[in-house]
Amino acid sequence: MSKKPKKQDAIRRIAAAQLARSPLAHAMSTRPVDRLGHELHVHQIELEMQNEELRRTHLELAASHDRYVDLYDFAPVGYFTLKDNGIILEANLTGAALLGVERNTLRRRRFSRFVTTEEILHWHRFLSVIRRGERQSCELVLRRRDKSVLHAHLDGLYAASQDNTPAMVRITLTDISERKQAEDALRKERDFTREMVNSLPGVFYLINQEGRFQAWNRRFEEVTGYTPEEILVASPAAFFQGEELAIITERVREVFTQGFAVGEASLVAKNGTMTPHYFVGQRIELDGMPYLVGMGLDISERKRMENALREAKEQTEMASRAKGDFLTAMSHEIRTPMNVVLGMSEMLLETDLAAEQCHLVQTMHRSGKALLGVINDVLDFSRIEAGRFTLSEVAFSPRQVVEETAHLMRVAAEEKGLVLLEEVASGIPEAVLGDDGRVRQVLINLIGNAIKFTRNGRICMRLTRHLQEPGTLLFCVSDTGIGIAPEHINRIFELFTQADSGIARRYGGTGLGLTISRKLMELMGGRIWVESLLGQGSTFFFTLPARLVAAPSALAGPVDPTMETTTRSLHILLAEDSPDNQILFQLYLRKTRHRLVVVNDGFEAVARVREEPFDLILMDIQMPNMDGYAATLAIRQWEKEEKRPPLAIMALSAHAGMGKREESLAAGCDGHLTKPIKKQTLLEAIQHVAESISRQDLWDAMQHLPKEGHAGYRP
Repeated sequence: MSKKPKKQDAIRRIAAAQLARSPLAHAMSTRPVDRLGHELHVHQIELEMQNEELRRTHLELAASHDRYVDLYDFAPVGYFTLKDNGIILEANLTGAALLGVERNTLRRRRFSRFVTTEEILHWHRFLSVIRRGERQSCELVLRRRDKSVLHAHLDGLYAASQDNTPAMVRITLTDISERKQAEDALRKERDFTREMVNSLPGVFYLINQEGRFQAWNRRFEEVTGYTPEEILVASPAAFFQGEELAIITERVREVFTQGFAVGEASLVAKNGTMTPHYFVGQRIELDGMPYLVGMGLDISERKRMENALREAKEQTEMASRAKGDFLTAMSHEIRTPMNVVLGMSEMLLETDLAAEQCHLVQTMHRSGKALLGVINDVLDFSRIEAGRFTLSEVAFSPRQVVEETAHLMRVAAEEKGLVLLEEVASGIPEAVLGDDGRVRQVLINLIGNAIKFTRNGRICMRLTRHLQEPGTLLFCVSDTGIGIAPEHINRIFELFTQADSGIARRYGGTGLGLTISRKLMELMGGRIWVESLLGQGSTFFFTLPARLVAAPSALAGPVDPTMETTTRSLHILLAEDSPDNQILFQLYLRKTRHRLVVVNDGFEAVARVREEPFDLILMDIQMPNMDGYAATLAIRQWEKEEKRPPLAIMALSAHAGMGKREESLAAGCDGHLTKPIKKQTLLEAIQHVAESISRQDLWDAMQHLPKEGHAGYRP
């Protein structure tokens, strides 16, 4: 049964119920005519109710139509109904607005008029597919009435003809201009990133945690020679060899575990070519997954430069060593005869000479010492320049250094009629750690310059604490000499520089002394400077860090009087190949109680030691056949085999290089003297050996006395 009869039955029942509730219903129910009227009345009520129902339905349909029209017209997409030939039959307001025209002007116009020339073939292909009854989608570029561009997504379906309705094409049009703009922006950004990565000077890559390449730049392909397909299936290990493979594997692990790593390795190309690179790796996260992003810079040029610099450095060091060897050899060749010149002149000055002869010998002796000073300066500067200069670290008394230097230089000052004073402030530490010999060298250089450039007046050497720098000693050497012009003050510490060109002619000198002093102070952690007034004098200052140490017994007080010893004459063996030096040493010892035996080389020295006992050997280092070091080692070996007590061996060397004393001690010598050797220096060294032997003899004798006979004796 249909719904409509059911609804009519319901209306009839409602109408009958209303009439039954009427007061006339009972009266009318008994007469036939009344019953007919009653029936008509029911029908009337039924018709009224049906009319009301129809009116409400009509209103609902009208409202529904309006809603449909609103939904159709104001939908977010455009709706178009076209004939199968593409002529527009109907469009909603949104579609008309998207095309930029009034809706009533769209009808009977071809949709293709809004398609750009470049897209017209795509439009016809789209339409032909729909005509075959297939649903189709495409994206087209449309041109609005105002010539502006609309990027559109079209969905179309075909509605075949039914009854008298012709076949139609229904299309929905979605504006995707913003999406296209976003896609264009994304594409531009992607293209920019790609170009930027490809333009990088080094290789760039992105690796996942499984060790597979996810991205790389063009440079990576060029360096390795692999195709993108080959790189995609390769692992980082394919591009490295040997130890570098293990290094890179460890660096990759560090990136994923620690976040960052760097390293150097060579990329191995497909053809076997190896290119050194410096790699930097950083861990990043993309979509919650860790990746390694890395870059490698080609360091071939840097490696070539490093090799070139290394070769240049080696050549420079070789040249420096050659220069040092030359200077050392020159020093040896000059010092050997200089030892004779200074020694013989010193011996001559001890004889009775006429006044003129004495003056000539003194001039010769003074010139020889000046030449020796130049040699020492050149050697010092060469060692400093080569970086082979070392400082000793011993405890010394600054006060003692000042006083001894003043005592040493006072004679030279008094010869020019100058007064040399020294002042040591209170509170100066008893002992500091440093190189007292180099401090003394700087003081001697400054005082020597003061004597040289001062005609009359005085020179004062002072030692105080630095007021502005705690823990620092301040040394000052002032004079009343010629002074220094302001424009020359900053230049006098430069190499081979003096205040003006005439100074070297008038006063002599090489201009090395102050340069060496400056470098020495820098090595010792201090600094040196000068204050001067032209014609009134100069004051040189230098600082020295006061590294305090406990004063050694030699500095702390006088020697214990119970340590007195007796000396004895020594049986001395001189191993020296120079006849002139042999004569000089014989002259030095002529008036002493010592006995001297002379041999010409190391072989003779070893043989003579085995033949007769000696107390001391003066061993020249550089001799033919067997040098002094080899002879010393042979003697020490013989003493060990024969269980003999070691002889005192004093090395004599014309080499003044740093470390020569250490070489001599390492070879088994007990001391080291550098030529030219003054008579007094040699005699003091021999006396020291004699006293040591006498103390040992006394100690050996005391061992045989009753214990109460030598109570309290300390060897």
